[in-house]
Amino acid sequence: MSGIIAIVGQIASGKTTLAEFMEAQGFEGVVTYTTRPKRDGETDGADYHFLTDAEFLEKAETGFFAETTEYSAKFGHVRYGTSKESLETPGGVKKVIALNPEGVMTLKNAGYDIFAVYLDMPQETLMRRALRRGDDPAEIGRRIAGDARLFRRLENAGEYVDLTVSNPELLPNQILEMIQNAV
Repeated sequence: MSGIIAIVGQIASGKTTLAEFMEAQGFEGVVTYTTRPKRDGETDGADYHFLTDAEFLEKAETGFFAETTEYSAKFGHVRYGTSKESLETPGGVKKVIALNPEGVMTLKNAGYDIFAVYLDMPQETLMRRALRRGDDPAEIGRRIAGDARLFRRLENAGEYVDLTVSNPELLPNQILEMIQNAV
């Protein structure tokens, strides 16, 4: 099995649910870095490593990150990054990480052993799931529109996506079985 399973999908596609399920099955979760504000219930070092913008840029300048990305959010400009160290898989450690398309492309182009799973869910599923978890409807619409542009690059990017899952009825254990069969 590939050392790192990257879960890619739009807002509310099930990335976090699948990653958490895989962690419960023995995969090690990769904790990424961000400059966005911490949400209620999130823990620094467990959900993300929370940094100021200056701290993030300082780490980026030293070559600390294997990949970074930036977004304009409702609350301002935010950065995300994955440290090089967090992608090491000593002794065959299996890891799981949620990434955006640019992150997958960057890491694969840099030679990282990544198996990318694209959760390509219908827009109505994305909207329903995001509303059910309590996201702001205006922010959901903005994110879905932004994601649609970002994810268009994956549609014909077979070299970057190893498995596409488009059935919103599949449970995490079924998707993990598909991943294990495909690797």
